[in-house]
Parts: sequence; structure tokens; C-alpha cells
Amino acid sequence: MIVFDIEKLKIKTNIIPSEEEIKNISKELFEFLVFYKSTYCVSANQLGYNFRIAAFSIPGRQPFYLVDPKVLKKELLLKYVEDDVSFPNKLFQTYRYARVQVSALNLKKPFWFGLLNEIKDPQSPEVLEAVCVQHMIDSLDGILITERNKKPENEVVFEPKKFKRNDIIVLEKGDKILEVKYKRIQNFLDDGWKIKN
Repeated sequence: MIVFDIEKLKIKTNIIPSEEEIKNISKELFEFLVFYKSTYCVSANQLGYNFRIAAFSIPGRQPFYLVDPKVLKKELLLKYVEDDVSFPNKLFQTYRYARVQVSALNLKKPFWFGLLNEIKDPQSPEVLEAVCVQHMIDSLDGILITERNKKPENEVVFEPKKFKRNDIIVLEKGDKILEVKYKRIQNFLDDGWKIKN
């Protein structure tokens, strides 16, 4: 059952689930995401459990869950529009980061979610995944989506570079330099090339 009580949603979850609870709750969270196809993420407390676990099913990405996740680093502040299963039929303008480093008990080491470089579309599945991770960590910490509508002080909102298909982009990888048309750049970026500043 979805929790709509704002006072309950403001309570920080504090119980780290056992392995058996992780198995059962993650299964229930994924079943919820399958049933509510337009919902990409859900935290245990949104379904009434006081456990620090959230599940994610982002279009174009592999489903996963996080146990006791924490944001370690954040980069590239964006204006974003989100919804929340606990606030049905409403959209919220928020400020989120396009790239976040997260630790979780079920991750072997901290993991970066979101943009790997600054050229991708802020509406990409990678950014949506990073936004969802931040949203669910907030949910587990008792922070409502309505509290993310103000720009953090002293931060600049990231504006992605705009390129045309035939613009020439200079790439570098180690000591190698390469010029490529923008329309052909993605395979190089996926192969570890970076845009030269």
C-alpha cells in the first residue's frame, strides 16, 4: 500500500534490513514497479516499511536496488521536473545533480550514477537514473520532493553544451588527440575518449 501521509514520509528510515528482509522487500518493490510501469523508483518507506532499501527500474537501464545508500559526491546541478508516487498526479520542479557518487551496503565500492561526460542530454536515461537515486535517498532520509524546489546557494545550474550534427569535436585519450564530427562521437566517448577542453 502506498503511503500518502506526509508526516510518516518525513520520518527518516533507520533499520538496515537483514539478508532475508532484503530478498523479500526488494521482490515486493520490484513487483510494485512492474505493476506501476510509469513509476521508475520506489523506497521501502513509501510502501510502509521502515527499512533503508529502494528499487529502481529506469527505461534503458538495468533494474537494481540499493541498501542503505548515501550520496558521497555530487556534480552538475540541473533543474529537473519529477513526480512522486506519494503525491499522485503532481509534477514538481526540483534541483538535482546530473552525476552522483553513491555508496550502499550492496555495492562493492562507491558507484557514479548519471552523466559520464558533459555532452549527453540531461534527459538521458543515465541522468534520470541519477535523479531517481537522489530522490529515493531523500525519501529514505525523510526529505520530501517538495523540499528540493530551491536552488542550493552558491551553485551554478549546469547548461549542457549544444552541438550541431556536423560540428567538429576534439577528443583526447591519454596522449592521443582526435577530431570527430559530433554525430559520430558517442562510440568514442563509450570507449574512454574525453572532450578536450
